[in-house]
Amino acid sequence: MTDQFTKTIRAAHSLGLAFLMTVGSMANSGDGIISQQATAHISCYASLDVIVEGNEESFPELNKKRLAHEQRYISTGLSDLNGRKGSFVRNGALYRLGKYAEYRENRQRQMIYCDNPDQFNQCLRMVSTEIKQIDRIAMKFYKRANCDLLLK
Repeated sequence: MTDQFTKTIRAAHSLGLAFLMTVGSMANSGDGIISQQATAHISCYASLDVIVEGNEESFPELNKKRLAHEQRYISTGLSDLNGRKGSFVRNGALYRLGKYAEYRENRQRQMIYCDNPDQFNQCLRMVSTEIKQIDRIAMKFYKRANCDLLLK
């Protein structure tokens, strides 16, 4: 029984690792194509999304900033991709932009949940499960990245 359980755990771990490698390779395909400014906007969006998600009415000003970061990410990212010569990049621009945003947003969330700016993988132990504590950490990351300056 234990041997079967161990095999199941190993299989699940292998599948999880394969998934992370796939997502990482898709995301890395955006590196060098998507500018640092666009990447910064999506990270700022993700920090505010942790706070605002599902509570837009409670945080109207933060929600405006969140949406502004998203809009600037899209416009800057599309500009980055449209500047490329290859038709592969131009034709799949929205798809690539969306996949890169998904990768960066997940990465930012992991950094927030672990309260660790060097966290790149799944956070194995969250700092807290209290929403107010997570919101404070998310705001700390937002301020640390000088996100308000990006909106000026």
